[in-house]
Amino acid sequence: MTGLHEALTLSMTTPSLILGYSILIALALRKLWFSVLICMLWGAWALHLLLDQIGNEPLITAQKIGCIGSTVPYILIGSALCTAMLCIIFIYRRP
Repeated sequence: MTGLHEALTLSMTTPSLILGYSILIALALRKLWFSVLICMLWGAWALHLLLDQIGNEPLITAQKIGCIGSTVPYILIGSALCTAMLCIIFIYRRP
């Protein structure tokens, strides 16, 4: 399993779907405080995934033999989405 497959698998989890729809809501509302809150929640979810990966020895072994991909592409895609959302909302926010 590659990192892209793992990113697609992780994007179909419940917290990822909730955070993804929250990004759409934040873009519709154009409220800066709401988008910052979404970015903080996304960071907490990414930190949870990273700490789960580091602290779980069978997960590391499964990655070494190729059963599970790396979570780095998923975290990079999530951080890029949050950065783009903040830039768009900062430029086009309502007064």
